[in-house]
Amino acid sequence: MTKPTFDHNGEPARTHSFDAGAAWQNLALEASRRELVAHAMQGFDYEAAADELDVPDDYDVECMIAIGERAPADSLPEELQEREFPKGRKPMDEILHHGGFDE
Repeated sequence: MTKPTFDHNGEPARTHSFDAGAAWQNLALEASRRELVAHAMQGFDYEAAADELDVPDDYDVECMIAIGERAPADSLPEELQEREFPKGRKPMDEILHHGGFDE
């Protein structure tokens, strides 16, 4: 969850989601260091989560994160086992951009 305003003046904190992303990355890295799996999710009932966790009204629920131990791949259904392999990375020229937004 994030707080979209500053405590000291109530003004909008435009980077609150960026801060949450940085926190999520560090949580995922630490989980990996401890040989755990961390999986961030969206598409859940945000209001129900806020209610269940007593999140104050001036905070936003950003995502849900599951953390646990990795099960052996052979415990998965066969169609999911086929997806259990390291994924390649996109080439840099597909993810980097030089110039303006429309270029």
